[in-house]
Amino acid sequence: MKRRVYSPTGELIERECGRCKHLLPPSSFSATPSTPDKLCNVCKACAKVIWHENVTNKRVSCILHRLKSKAQKICVPFDLTVDDLVIPTHCPVLGIPLEFGKSGTAAWRDNSPSVDRIVPSLGYVKGNVVVISYRANRVKNDATVEELNKVTQFYNNLCGDKGMWKA
Repeated sequence: MKRRVYSPTGELIERECGRCKHLLPPSSFSATPSTPDKLCNVCKACAKVIWHENVTNKRVSCILHRLKSKAQKICVPFDLTVDDLVIPTHCPVLGIPLEFGKSGTAAWRDNSPSVDRIVPSLGYVKGNVVVISYRANRVKNDATVEELNKVTQFYNNLCGDKGMWKA
């Protein structure tokens, strides 16, 4: 049973959140007709976290479904689960914030999360994938580390400190 604190007049002063267990004023809870005190069981802050977790899990599930289909098409192993795919807040390669596109759209943006196979031939398996930005994955595409180093070296030699290549 959730803890509640009432005033001497019987007015609800504080109520316990079912998730964070903090005693909070009624204004910290959304209204709902389905409970005796007409307040949601979790505070607004916890409800927001729960919503974000659910949306992220649904999106990760969709990503996994696409990856599994792709793995079958290109004949590589697949054994990932929702727990194996952690979406970071920022791209570990470029440092840009990662964001999902609007729900219901398939548009990929530069800062969309993208799953990269570290060793492509090993497939989408535990320990062989990393989530990076779509931009970083596109830049890397099918190049080897040696090829990427050569491209970097070439443009460093070509441009040096001239600052010719600006975003």
